[in-house]
Amino acid sequence: MDIIQHPDYLALKEYCDLLQANLLELILEKEELVTTIIPNIETEYQLKIGFLAFERFCLQTEINKAKRIMEIIQTAINHNDTISALDIEKRIKLEFNEWENRLKEHLQMIKDARQREKSRLSGEESRMICEIYRNLVKILHPDINPELYSRNLGLWSQIQEAYKNADVSSLEALWLIVQDMGQPPEEMPVMERLMEKESSLKKSIREVREIIAEITSGHPYILKDNLMDTAWVEEQRRKLKEEISELAVQNSKFKILAEQMTREHCHG
Repeated sequence: MDIIQHPDYLALKEYCDLLQANLLELILEKEELVTTIIPNIETEYQLKIGFLAFERFCLQTEINKAKRIMEIIQTAINHNDTISALDIEKRIKLEFNEWENRLKEHLQMIKDARQREKSRLSGEESRMICEIYRNLVKILHPDINPELYSRNLGLWSQIQEAYKNADVSSLEALWLIVQDMGQPPEEMPVMERLMEKESSLKKSIREVREIIAEITSGHPYILKDNLMDTAWVEEQRRKLKEEISELAVQNSKFKILAEQMTREHCHG
């Protein structure tokens, strides 16, 4: 005898299916932003403008160091204290440690951008990765299938790593494993279970939308259109080059002054 399902149950199940499909699309949108779109924008920025911003930052750091050296020496003079060049060097190294770390991070971002540009995927490779990942998400994503996800945490970590690194061969191998796993037979969920699922799906949808909104309203995403505008890029480059020229003059001046004060008032 056929089991007749209640219309309310069928309507709620259909609604949950729609919510799950919506969540899947949002998850894929978020993942594409994080793993592809944002890195590509960052690459465009570093290659077109970032390297000049780095040069400006380097000069500003050197100017600030020279000013600080002069300040330390002047304070010692005002208090009739003696100070050595070695003491100043140690203090500057300590005080500017954070600046140096920021310089290293910026330099690494430029190197990463150049590397990504060299290894950028073809359109066909990108489509293949997206398709395989979409299939994997349908089965193993924690928001889509929490029970199966909880039993395969290690496998999901491998999927995330392969997708992040655009590793097509690994994704293909993982898909072979996942698609043959199968899912355990599921008992007919009662209305309460469906209602819990509906609530959980809505919560996940809100959270993913918030993440997407945060990403698309911040740096570097807000530069996306500007970086495609040749006139805007050229104007930013012009301004940066102008600032770099001015800072180079200031750097030479303060460096000479700092060296002179060090020779005249420091020992060792």
